[in-house]
Amino acid sequence: MIRHCLIVILICSTLQSYSQNSESKVYDFPQQEAEFPGGMQAMYQHFFRYVKASPRDSLSISDYPSKVYVFFIVDTLGVAKDAEILRDQYNLVTPSILEAIQAMPAWGPAQQGDKKVPQRFKLPINIDYE
Repeated sequence: MIRHCLIVILICSTLQSYSQNSESKVYDFPQQEAEFPGGMQAMYQHFFRYVKASPRDSLSISDYPSKVYVFFIVDTLGVAKDAEILRDQYNLVTPSILEAIQAMPAWGPAQQGDKKVPQRFKLPINIDYE
């Protein structure tokens, strides 16, 4: 009797672990990509409304990044989260990019088959300081 209980517990914990792992997979290229309301052009316009460099007196214009890379995940509810910014050595634009991501409207979530799945995005953001 005890052996049967242990087997049932082991099977249940294995199924729960498998379920958690399959739901937590983040797709780079799902069958249907997540979609920003209005498309990618609207998403870049959203960024440009927010992204501003924080000037630093001790830096020359050559120290300012001309391009940064933004990584984030759009979850199954369409919420952009877990953002990372690369190539902003002096943290000049990172705060405004993070603010832009937090202010994004809900995306249409990605799908793999008929299931909504999280998707990872990598976006280059070109910055003009004129």
